[in-house]
Amino acid sequence: MLTPPEEPAEDPATPELPRQPARKRKHATIYGHGEPCLVWQVQGRPKGWTRGMPEGAGVLTPLGVPLSFHSKDEAARTLSLDRGNLSKVLRGRQTKIQSPEGTSFTGIYLGRDDADQSGEEWKAVSPSLYVSSHGRIQTKHAAGSGWSRKRLPNRCPDHARRVKHQHMIHEMKFLVGEFFFVGPHAPSVRWRSLDGDPANCTVANLWPEPVP
Repeated sequence: MLTPPEEPAEDPATPELPRQPARKRKHATIYGHGEPCLVWQVQGRPKGWTRGMPEGAGVLTPLGVPLSFHSKDEAARTLSLDRGNLSKVLRGRQTKIQSPEGTSFTGIYLGRDDADQSGEEWKAVSPSLYVSSHGRIQTKHAAGSGWSRKRLPNRCPDHARRVKHQHMIHEMKFLVGEFFFVGPHAPSVRWRSLDGDPANCTVANLWPEPVP
């Protein structure tokens, strides 16, 4: 019989299934998923520029340090940029984008690394969502057959990790525990983080506790 380790001083409760739609969950806001990117301000067009005039040699001169973002959506929201045009810039289809205030930006996607971590296993939650024993995810793009990079879901305001999938918010601790934990446990459990960190969703850090 398995014996649970000593319980840490603090560990926030983890909601169990059934999972509710995102709009009904108070602390389920997710900051964004996708490819990480760097965005930085550039000099832009000279004052008095009108269509048909040359933009000038210094139009892409960097101003300030590059800003790192978890995703294109986070960058667009933070810098008040159009998501579609920012996507074109990050994919190299256009050179820059302008904010409503007239500030010009450019950027790049960071290189992706899809190598598995040591001892990491993957299982399919659905045809478009894979979860790993280390608490990482890989999702299929809504349009087309491409897959996202393997990544940790972003932290929510309560520091827990959740993933939005098929219009629902899923607790990463629940997914990892149910798919990878080896050993007996009750049909209805909450998954406790052994180190007290709700963001650490590796299966080795999870322990099932019956729901009263």
